[in-house]
Parts: sequence; C-alpha cells; structure tokens
Amino acid sequence: MKKVFVLIFVFLFIVTRGSTQESSSLEDIEFINYTGPNDVIDSASAIRAIGIEIGKQIVQDKYSSLGNRDRYSVTHAISEETEPEKLNADIFYIGKDASVDHINNLRRIIAGYIEAAYSYSSDDADNISVYITAYNAVYRGQYDFFAAKYKNLVIENLTKENCGLSKNYTEWSGHSEIIIPLKKENKKYSVDSSVFDDRKVISYIEDIEIKEEIEKQLIRYKGLAFEGHIKGSFVTGELADFITALICVGAGLEYTLPVNLPIFDLGFSARAEGSVLLPKKDSLITKGFNITASASTFIRIPFFLGNATAALQPELSYGIALYNLISEYENVAPFYLDQIVSLGIGLRLSLPKVEKLELEFAPQCSLFFEKSNVIMQPGLRLGTVWHFATK
Repeated sequence: MKKVFVLIFVFLFIVTRGSTQESSSLEDIEFINYTGPNDVIDSASAIRAIGIEIGKQIVQDKYSSLGNRDRYSVTHAISEETEPEKLNADIFYIGKDASVDHINNLRRIIAGYIEAAYSYSSDDADNISVYITAYNAVYRGQYDFFAAKYKNLVIENLTKENCGLSKNYTEWSGHSEIIIPLKKENKKYSVDSSVFDDRKVISYIEDIEIKEEIEKQLIRYKGLAFEGHIKGSFVTGELADFITALICVGAGLEYTLPVNLPIFDLGFSARAEGSVLLPKKDSLITKGFNITASASTFIRIPFFLGNATAALQPELSYGIALYNLISEYENVAPFYLDQIVSLGIGLRLSLPKVEKLELEFAPQCSLFFEKSNVIMQPGLRLGTVWHFATK
C-alpha cells in the first residue's frame, strides 16, 4: 500500500510541478549522463578509491590543495581567524582530463573523499554525496549566493562561470567547482549538513528518492524473452456451424527495444502455435487442426499491483494459419490458408522472488479472412514469460 501511495504521489508531482517557477528549476537540474559504450569500465570500488586517495591527504587545520588539478583535486579552504559568521569549505574540482561522465560515479568519488577525510561510514558518505551534488546543481553559477555564505578564502578559489555543478556531464571536466560546506565541532571538521536544509535542495532530493523507488519497483525489461502459452478460442461466423472452439499451445520470442521511453516500452514478438479444433456434434467436420505463425508489435506499460509489478501489454499481430480439416464429405477442402489479424491486451504479473519470470493473462480477438469471409475468434491466452537476456 505504501508503494501505491508513492506512485500516486509521483504522478501528482510530475503533473503539477510544471505549474510553478520553482518546480521548473528543479526539473532543470535533472542530471544528464553519458549513455553510450565505455572503452574502460572501472569497478565502483576503483572509482571510489579516487576520492579516498585525496581524502587521506587532508590535514584538517591546514589550508591546502590536494590531488591532480588536471583530473581530480580538492582545495581545503579553512580559516578560523576571519569572518566567523561565514562558512569554510572544501572545493572539489573536476579537471579537464577527468573522465567521469555519470552522476553515480561522481558521487562515488565525492563519497570516497569525505569518508577518508572526515571519517564517515560508507553509507553516510554515500547519502551526503547525493546532497552535495544536488546542492551544487541547484546553485550552479550563482557566485553571489556562495559569496554571501562562504569565507573569502573559499570565494577566492571559485570562478563565476564554474562554481557549482552543471546538470550536463559534458560540462563537468574543466568546468566544475563543487562546494562542500564544513563545520568544526570538538576540534574536528565535518560536512555541515545543515546547509542542505534548503527548500530547493530538499525538494530535489525527494524527487530523486521517489524516482529511485519507482525504478526499483517498476521492472522495465529490455532485450529478449521466451514465451510459452495455452489458448482457448471460440468460433463465430460460418465456421461456427461446424466447430465450437480451438484449443491451442504455442511459444514465441519477444524483443523489447533498449530505448528509454518515458512511460512505456516498445517491442516486437514472433509466435508459432498449434491448435486442435473441437467439432460440433454431428458436424460435417470430424476433426482437424491448424498451425499458425505470426509477428506482433506491442507496448508495455508497467504499474504496481499489490507488492508486485504488473504491466499492461496491448499487442497487434498479423499471421498465416494453415488449416487441416478431416471430413467424410468430399466437398470439404482438407487444407487451406487463412490470414489472421489479432488484437490482444495482456496483463503481465512479475513474481516477487523470481524477477525475470512473468505470468500472463491475455484476452484477445482474432479475425480470420480469406477462405470464409471474416471469422471472429474471441479467446484467452494464459502463459509464462521468461526474460533471459534482459537488463
């Protein structure tokens, strides 16, 4: 139930946040990350170690510049003798040769730094790094804002065009001066988290947390899946004089495109099915079967259903059916081909403990036309889907 309320809140938040100027500014700071292939993929621990190595060099009561200014460096700008009403700070620079291009990796570096420099636990450092990047994104380029709050020693190490953090990774290297506010208690420095108690920053953090909750719960499959099913269909039209229903088993492959659409996913599928025809009593047709092959396009719309993730999957397909009809009457053709157009609306349910497995309940309606004008076959497909090559 809590997750349902979270989803409702997200929907209302997205709908209403464009109506105020402040909400627009929050939307403007959503980080844009690099999404292409990487030649070198470093582990999370190796990325974090970049910050840890710089943090180990900190001498808390000494003004200093540490690290490689062309890659990652920090200016530890502290002065207790002047401007007691203003803040000290560390300034974390992303140099022109730095290769960080995703906000998660930047946060790992900053977390490693404050963990080593100020003895935070890994979890606390991770949380604080989110606030630091949000704070710097909210106030990117607002030099006067920083000048009013921080000591001259801090401001001397900032530039008007680069202070804070851009929302776009392409503007990070050589153009980032990330301010980490500091306070001194019991003769030791630490990050002054009270600075982050700011309406814009808190709103942005809440937005991040809600999005992470949604991404965690709503499964957005990309890639290949195997599908197997059984299906029952009733027969209408001319063929209904001879056949009551069809019982079918089938299997297929689905491919969900690896594109980031806002609400739904788009994909294609191919299926093969074999059906046994159930003749009416005293029918001219004593038995028969058909084999079908079809291709489909679908959209997938995930949502919550209790504690599980569900999805609606409308699907439109086209295929060919080969019929074999057995009858004692010579004028009944034993084989013929039909074209099929089907519309189905699948309900998918992801099992909580088997994330890649889905159950499917899919009402559908098929239209056969070629041999007997148009024949409608309403039916129900029940199946399972295994997402074996997805991310």
